[in-house]
Amino acid sequence: MVKQTKPDTPKAKAIFREILETVELLNDLCSFIGLGTLQLKLPRLAGSVEAPDDWRWLELPAKEPPRTTIEYSLYLLCSQRVMRCTYKMVAPSTACVRVYYLPNDVGRTLISRKHKDIKKHLGKIFDAIDVSKENWEGVIPPTKREPLLVADRTSLFWMFNTLDSPDPDPEAYHIRDEDLKDLMRQVLYSEGKLPGMKSTLYEYQKRSVAMMLHREMAPGRTVDSRMKTMFSPSGEVYYLDEEACELYEDPTYYDDVPGGILAEEMGYGKTVICLGVILSTQQHYAKFPENESSLVVPPLREVPSLMDACASKIWRYGIPWRMHSEAIGSICVEAIKKQHGFYGMTTTPKSRMSRNTEPVMQRKIYLGCGTIVVCPPNLVDQWRSEITKHVEDGRLKVLIMAHSSAVLPQVEELLEYDIVLFSRARFDQEEREGKDGQGRRESYGKPLSCICPYIGATRVRKCTCVKTSEIYTSPLNRIRWRRLIVDEGHSMGTGSKSQSLLVAERLAVDARWIVSGTPSPSLLGASVGMTTSEEETPEEIKARQEKLLSDRKAFESQEYHDLDRLGKMVRDFFRLEPWASPGSASRWRNYIMKDYSCDMRAGTMACIRNILQRLIIRHRPEDVEKSVALPPLRHKQIYLEPRYSEKLSINLFLAQLAVNAVTSERTDKDYMFHPDNRGQLRILVNNLYKQSSFFWAGFSPQDVNSTVEIAEKYLAKSICSPVDTELLQQAISSGRQALNSELWNMFAKYQDMGYFVSELPEGCETTWNFCQSNPQKRGQSSYLTLTAAPILEMQKFVNAHAYFEEPQLSDGLRDLGTTFVMEHSNRNITEPPKVSASPVKQRTGLLPFATAARKSLESPGIRKALVQEDTIMTGTTEARNDSPGTPSKVDHTSISSPFLSSGSTRNHKSALKNANHAKEGQLSDDSPLRKSQILGTASSKLSYLISSILKHYTTEKTLIFYENDNIAWYIAQSLEVLGIEYLAYQKNLPGHKKAQYLVTFHNSSRFRVLLMDLTQAAHGLNVCSASRVYFVNPVWTPSVEAQALKRAHRIGQTRPVYVETLILKGTLEDELVKRRNSMSAKELRDTRDSVANDSKMREIIANLQFLELPENEGDGFNPIARLELVQPLFGEGRRGGIISNPEEHLLEVNGFEDGSRLASKRTEAEASRLRKEGGDAHNSPIISWRGSSQPQPDGKRKLVAILGDAEEADENVLPKKIVGFSHL
Repeated sequence: MVKQTKPDTPKAKAIFREILETVELLNDLCSFIGLGTLQLKLPRLAGSVEAPDDWRWLELPAKEPPRTTIEYSLYLLCSQRVMRCTYKMVAPSTACVRVYYLPNDVGRTLISRKHKDIKKHLGKIFDAIDVSKENWEGVIPPTKREPLLVADRTSLFWMFNTLDSPDPDPEAYHIRDEDLKDLMRQVLYSEGKLPGMKSTLYEYQKRSVAMMLHREMAPGRTVDSRMKTMFSPSGEVYYLDEEACELYEDPTYYDDVPGGILAEEMGYGKTVICLGVILSTQQHYAKFPENESSLVVPPLREVPSLMDACASKIWRYGIPWRMHSEAIGSICVEAIKKQHGFYGMTTTPKSRMSRNTEPVMQRKIYLGCGTIVVCPPNLVDQWRSEITKHVEDGRLKVLIMAHSSAVLPQVEELLEYDIVLFSRARFDQEEREGKDGQGRRESYGKPLSCICPYIGATRVRKCTCVKTSEIYTSPLNRIRWRRLIVDEGHSMGTGSKSQSLLVAERLAVDARWIVSGTPSPSLLGASVGMTTSEEETPEEIKARQEKLLSDRKAFESQEYHDLDRLGKMVRDFFRLEPWASPGSASRWRNYIMKDYSCDMRAGTMACIRNILQRLIIRHRPEDVEKSVALPPLRHKQIYLEPRYSEKLSINLFLAQLAVNAVTSERTDKDYMFHPDNRGQLRILVNNLYKQSSFFWAGFSPQDVNSTVEIAEKYLAKSICSPVDTELLQQAISSGRQALNSELWNMFAKYQDMGYFVSELPEGCETTWNFCQSNPQKRGQSSYLTLTAAPILEMQKFVNAHAYFEEPQLSDGLRDLGTTFVMEHSNRNITEPPKVSASPVKQRTGLLPFATAARKSLESPGIRKALVQEDTIMTGTTEARNDSPGTPSKVDHTSISSPFLSSGSTRNHKSALKNANHAKEGQLSDDSPLRKSQILGTASSKLSYLISSILKHYTTEKTLIFYENDNIAWYIAQSLEVLGIEYLAYQKNLPGHKKAQYLVTFHNSSRFRVLLMDLTQAAHGLNVCSASRVYFVNPVWTPSVEAQALKRAHRIGQTRPVYVETLILKGTLEDELVKRRNSMSAKELRDTRDSVANDSKMREIIANLQFLELPENEGDGFNPIARLELVQPLFGEGRRGGIISNPEEHLLEVNGFEDGSRLASKRTEAEASRLRKEGGDAHNSPIISWRGSSQPQPDGKRKLVAILGDAEEADENVLPKKIVGFSHL
């Protein structure tokens, strides 16, 4: 018997009341959201009740519909009381059904949503629903269906380039902080310079500064990015979480993150924008964190005075008292400093012993006003020079932590800095927080007994346990910083959690910023690297920009990895909710990544765009152009005719490939194009199109002869097809032609660039001749073929003995040639040992290509100067002063030149002591040496480069990008031969030297040419003083080329930038450019690592044709790539590469001749005392621009250098300890 509840009991009344509320809720369509309509086959139903929307209620059928139909989905959802339907007959057996859904935030206590199939069937309704307004009104006949959710395949690239430009408004309703309003007004509306800045910001830069201030100081609240704003057919607004299949009447809000990504276009002044933000808030201290569960503000121990109470309130509410320090007087300032604000952080240490979690640790965190800047090592001095360039002297107090040996000062000292500038490597070292020198952490809970072994027979233990005194405590974690700026911070989203990210997570900061023009490969400006021609109109340029953007509007699979990077930034660095909340590690993967691997949901792209808009500050190019227009960027491809030596080198490569293809029968691992030989093929391709098209002397006669013999033996077997027979014959012909060529044999022997000179004094053409034939019989005109080494030797001799009268000077030069040639003509160039790197089998007769590449780098032809630190950096590959702080002297043998040895080293400069009456290098007017000329070189590209440099270098600076050290060496040699001083930005230079070179090149009129390794054309480098840019070979990857172009084409550039890419006609370079121009963006990204990764390029390489060559070197033979204007071989400026002291012409990075350095040293007694007092003790803290670790010899320590100002103080004088005082 069922027990019934009495109707007058409280429980019965509650049940009855709940039933009434439920019925009222379900009958009130105003509580529901009208999703849309469905067209269903229904019999005409009689007696249906009229619904509030003037249609009829759709009652549940008596029989359950089939489970695979849409009717069943309606049946289930209606039976679970989360959906109501009304209908109207639009045909005899067709009804238009309105679908209403109860939002998840309505009726939670009345309607249960625990049924496991609600989400699945609601998703089916979403797929079938029609949201058109006409069908919602029951128009007959029904109109075309409009789906609720439309798959969105928009690319990250397109979204990034269509983000709204920042439009800060200090009068916005949600900005309630009057200080922030004043700061934004000062930045936006001031016509002059910002306080403390030397430079005037452009309008777009002011907007970026103001928006950054807004994001930092009033981040506001934003709608959950997972919720997409939707509009019902009846005009109602609701919010849809598509992944969870949940609808809400009111959205969920989260606090926005203070900070974001400054992603202005490359070269648009991101560094100066950051400096503007730092200067604007220089007087503002960090604020107490809000909603921090572990935050502890200690109570006052005694009744404070009125002054102390006021000082405490100033810290508590973040009042920028430093702005009024002069007005309030020194007594008040001292009182405020004495009460320096801090708060306590409590943490429960993790322990394996769960019953012993005590003691709870507490540490004091002081409020600071400084900014931590982290950047790559090669940009540390770039930041330093930008501070000197844009900020008034003495305005900012800067601490440089560049070297790994640099030690952070105490907290009280660290609080005095406005900027602490870290290199990435030095910043990573702070990850050792909480560890000892061996990387061990202290165990908490119940103390463990020491079980270390005894010392010998004693009962004294040799204890190696972790000691509390040896645990490192980072001063960075004892301060709450104003902000953290990570320059080129796209690395924060790569791989697993890096050390930088771990350190950043522990820092207490008000705002976090990533500064990068390309936060990920897909988040790249559409106009980056886009060049124009002089014939293009502004309308044509704009149309081309729009086409570039529209071509990449659709999603591409490569962006999946970029999305993963973005997620790591959002979750781990910015801690953006809801992605960073506890237990949400898989949320990004479930909501975003899963959809990118399959079909896009409508809400996914809206969510991503919402996140990008919240985080990124970036102006569209058209908005920047309203403030400042960069000079035009003109890019031309220069096609050059290959000369004899280039054709012959290319043919030798093709001969090797042909012999390999035929003898391996194009099968198995012997074949160069087999997948297992991809590494060797990559090296081969790089040599073929990056070196042989410039100059190549890497094959020895023995190698070529061996290949020819293998080809002849295989051809004698008569098993080849006609096509293969022809290939082998061409290979044999090319090999024989090289072996019979005196010119090629000379280059192969000495492995150096060839120069063609004429009009030498009588007898010199014979004594300086390294070829067997008489130069008078070589072709139509008389010329002599030399390499750079003898030319430099001749120039040094003439330069040092110019005071000699004729014919003594010419006779001396002639006699020097005899000695020089005798010493070196019979010298055997010892080949380096061949290194086997998965070589092809010996039957192919091929030199392993990996070995060939190493051979070119290790052989005497490739100078050690390019792999040593400081040999090609300041305009000479020869002599150096052997003095501290400068490169060691490099004699002739250290360069490994086959022409020069210790026996031939001549101190030509000593002769100048007797030549006080003559100017160095100045020849008499009647000297026959004045007629000596350089006609050209063996390289078409080198001759073109030299001619172009000579044409422009007096009025414009030149930047030359190279991808191979051999090429850099040949260019450097040619500049020395011509007496042009240059700088070489090599990959192996120390960071401070790189910065010094850039500053010198930018500010000095002495150095007009900069050679730069393409791999070093990194983000952030500024070479805007160069307006002539050359690529010695076409660049395969467009993004790499774009990065390189932006080194010169950026804010600060005042001239049009002319870019030229040198290409040899009819060679692999020519085919490479055609292929690259025809490739889609997706194909380029798939093959960006190497040309050999592209299947079509591999096919092109396999089918390259041999180049036509003259049959012999007789009459009509002309191997010279002539200069546009022949150059004198001797005379003023032709010094043979000797520069007296190249280091003395380099400029200091900070603009001060003596630099600004500081080293501070604490004794162990001080460290021990500080530990006892609860302070931070570190050994030998170093504070300097360079982070130098050298202690001062006089036992004193220098105070902190502020942009070059330094003074001395006694080592016993320490700053006063900051007394952390509680707050009211």
